[in-house]
Amino acid sequence: MCGRFTLTPDAERLHEELGIGLPPDYEPRYNIAPGQPLLAIAGDSETQRAGWLLWGLIPWWRRERPGRPLVNLRADHLHRTVPRLLERKRCLIPADGFYEWLRRDGQRQPMFVHHPGHDVFTLAGLWDRFQDENGEEVRTTAIITTAAQGIVERIHDRMPLIVQPADRAEWLGRDTPAERVAELLGTRAPELVAYPVSTHVNNARNEGPECLEPV
Repeated sequence: MCGRFTLTPDAERLHEELGIGLPPDYEPRYNIAPGQPLLAIAGDSETQRAGWLLWGLIPWWRRERPGRPLVNLRADHLHRTVPRLLERKRCLIPADGFYEWLRRDGQRQPMFVHHPGHDVFTLAGLWDRFQDENGEEVRTTAIITTAAQGIVERIHDRMPLIVQPADRAEWLGRDTPAERVAELLGTRAPELVAYPVSTHVNNARNEGPECLEPV
């Protein structure tokens, strides 16, 4: 699964890495949690834009009885559970790391997983929108997960699906063939590394660089 992640570069560096304009209220985050706004990129293969989506997908057809928002979506279930969103509402969620909890000796040790060079990568997501009872548009999203690979296999059995830079335009493109989208859902993860951090990150209200301090 993916229940917490980080996006810590300042706006200038993030703009350089993604090549896209950012919302003026963007700030680095060290403990992004479900139920909070997250930065996402949507659009098509030619034009992309970055904006805020609420983490916890409520598909438009569930707006009357939303139930529990969907934080994660399994890559191998999408064609059955949300085929229309997979076809039309794909997005990218920038991150520079994510947390997973390692069960050891009856305890849950938070681990920070990231690229060896601390590069920004993009997580695959689906999004949707609906109007609430006040007529306000609500935009929500979920992160797609896949079987754990590499270092993450030692920590958890699931991990977020990472879309490689060369594949980002195709992932967002509305004219990308379904067969190619299926291939992208099976993309291998890049090399990642991990280290243990403080249980400070267990509380979603805690923010700041201290979340990343090794223990």
